[in-house]
Amino acid sequence: MTEASPGVIVFTTAGIVAAVYAFICHIRAERVARVAVNRVRDTRPGAWHSVVANNWLLRVANPAITIRVLRARHDVSDPQFDDHFQRVQDIERREYRAVAAAFVCIAVVLIGTRYWGWTW
Repeated sequence: MTEASPGVIVFTTAGIVAAVYAFICHIRAERVARVAVNRVRDTRPGAWHSVVANNWLLRVANPAITIRVLRARHDVSDPQFDDHFQRVQDIERREYRAVAAAFVCIAVVLIGTRYWGWTW
C-alpha cells in the first residue's frame, strides 16, 4: 500500500467510510420504523391487519417499507407515528447521500487509475 497514489488511498478510504455510514443509516432507519410499526400494530390492530392480511411479505419485509404502506393506506393520526415517519425519511435521505458519495469516490478512483496515472 506504500506505492499507491495518495488519491487512490484518500478516495478509497472515503468510499469505504461512506458505504459503512450508509449501512449504519439503514440499520437506524429500520429500528425507528420498527418502533412505529409496532406502535401501530399495538394501538390500531384493525389498520395493521388490513395491511398485512393481503400481503404476507409486509409481515417479514423491511419495516421502513411497511411504515410507508401504513402511511399511504391509512390515516394514522398519531403524532408519534408521524414523528417516527419523518425520522425514517431523514435517515434514509442521509443513507442515499452516503451511497451516492461512495459511488462518486469509487468512480474517482477508477477515473484516476485510468486517465490520471494513479497506481494501486
